[in-house]
Amino acid sequence: MLFTMLPNSLHKTRFMASYITTNRMRLKRYHYIQTAATPQHWFNFYKGPLSQYIQEFKDDFCLVINCSRVYDETYILPFEDFKDLFVPASMFDKRRWQGCISGDCIKLSPVENGFEKPVHEYMNAFHLLKRAPRPLPKPVEFS
Repeated sequence: MLFTMLPNSLHKTRFMASYITTNRMRLKRYHYIQTAATPQHWFNFYKGPLSQYIQEFKDDFCLVINCSRVYDETYILPFEDFKDLFVPASMFDKRRWQGCISGDCIKLSPVENGFEKPVHEYMNAFHLLKRAPRPLPKPVEFS
């Protein structure tokens, strides 16, 4: 059963949705959210939507990689800190960036090109989400 694999502190929330899942409609107005609920946390960020966020908010928004719909396992990446990864040379094809979270690093495909950056400090960093519904969840550390 899935819930027996969760940290003890998460068992009490097993019938609830994650903060991002619950608040997705409101949050997506200000932050680019993608779900990466596979074991390897694969995601895509598309050029069109990313360009729209940049046009509206400049660098003042977050890329949100939601790794679970059930509990809080989310990487909240301020675009200002990660824009150096999302350049044409790191695109998987002409319309998207594809990558995964592995070993506490965001890695864009193809991985051999070396487009990666540590993300541990951004795990469940809900305080970085501007205009986020309150109360914010308390961070849960995963080891």
